[in-house]
Amino acid sequence: MEKIAKKFSEVDYDEHSGEILAGCNVYVHCQYEYGIFKDAAADLLPVAEMVLSNKKKYSGHAIADNKEKSVHIIHYQGVQWTLAEFEKDKNAAYKYKPTYWINSAMDLAIAMWRFKNLGTIYA
Repeated sequence: MEKIAKKFSEVDYDEHSGEILAGCNVYVHCQYEYGIFKDAAADLLPVAEMVLSNKKKYSGHAIADNKEKSVHIIHYQGVQWTLAEFEKDKNAAYKYKPTYWINSAMDLAIAMWRFKNLGTIYA
């Protein structure tokens, strides 16, 4: 690999995988201003509080969906709430995404706002 890479005057490596980049790779990192999502999600706070106060009704069920994805909420081991985002395309393999932990109604309201406006809870 290094012998091949030495042919080129400049070689860039992926920061995470260490792979040699072939070009046309663009990575974008967005840094949001602190508190911006809390302000935007304030209107969804009553809905989030209602969901979290009804464990039996909502745990394990979809709480939001759009054309491509659905979001399920789970009361993990009876201790803490988590969210999982699923692709609706049944032919696609499920891609692992980190668990989205919910520590408060505001966390859930923010996730709901992100899904509604950005199409994903992981924005």
